[in-house]
Amino acid sequence: MHPVPAPPPATGLQSDADYVGLTTVTVALAIFGTMYFTDRIGRILDQREDMLIRLNAALVESQRAIRELQQRRSRFMQTAAHQLKTPLAMVQTLANLIRDGVVTDRAGMLATCDKIVRRCRDGMAQVSELLALARVQEADPRRHSSARCDVAVVVTELYGRYLPVAREKGVELTWQYRTQLPMQVRVDPQDLTDCVGNLIDNAVKYTPAGGQVRIVALRGSRRIAGSSDGDGRRQEFVFIVVRDTGIGIPELAASPATGAGSIFDAFRRGHAAVAAGIPGTGLGLSIVREVVEQAGGYLHAHSEPGRGSTFTVAFPVIEEGVPGGAAKEPAGVSAAGD
Repeated sequence: MHPVPAPPPATGLQSDADYVGLTTVTVALAIFGTMYFTDRIGRILDQREDMLIRLNAALVESQRAIRELQQRRSRFMQTAAHQLKTPLAMVQTLANLIRDGVVTDRAGMLATCDKIVRRCRDGMAQVSELLALARVQEADPRRHSSARCDVAVVVTELYGRYLPVAREKGVELTWQYRTQLPMQVRVDPQDLTDCVGNLIDNAVKYTPAGGQVRIVALRGSRRIAGSSDGDGRRQEFVFIVVRDTGIGIPELAASPATGAGSIFDAFRRGHAAVAAGIPGTGLGLSIVREVVEQAGGYLHAHSEPGRGSTFTVAFPVIEEGVPGGAAKEPAGVSAAGD
């Protein structure tokens, strides 16, 4: 058996080639690593820059919203102070009649005190609505996205609250809704109470004895804003309709708009209501519009002087509806036809 010959010793050329190859690989890896980490760092910096841009935009928007809120609050306070000054001045005038001895007989003093009580009651009502409007305006509109409210429950409670008032005045108040259709909507319960409560309060207040006020809630769909064709995406809403046979609102008959400069502005009252001497704060419809807009709802109003008004508010539905369902009214109230 022949011995295996030993490998020839490495030459200097082979050693240099191996060294150069190893060095080349090392340098290539270093360059690749540098490029990789440079790219990663660049991407991270770009992401941070995008984040800073978005945060800066959000900060600018927040500052704009804060300035707008401060301006609205300032205008609100100025208007509120002016409106509250009137009943307070009247209370002071009436009280001075008693203090200065202008009214001395018992009957006159009692009549003056009654006027003072009425003015104080009007002032308290105005303060309550001012607080309600301020609460709605200054609250975060995003609260509605996580809110859950049952329209049937809220309106039934309001119906029970206003039924004695309507009966005392000689006004027929009816309330209808579909029992088998879900009435869950995305709106804060207190806001819905303020919104619909103001509509019912106005309807009863401005409807003379022998008139009717009808409240109806029903499910329906509306095309989403921006859908231009007949096949556009539609969204389910609960529509709440408050219809009366009252004195009507000439301003709405002339222009059914609900935006700025309309009867829905704070402290705006219809000429017919003022002429009839019916007390009011001029804040109710402003609260209605504010709630509807913040909740992403829908508002429509129609009125005929001397024949009555119809207000419709709608709020997005949470649950999918169930077809069918008969109209139902609370016991003791006759159904009213369309």
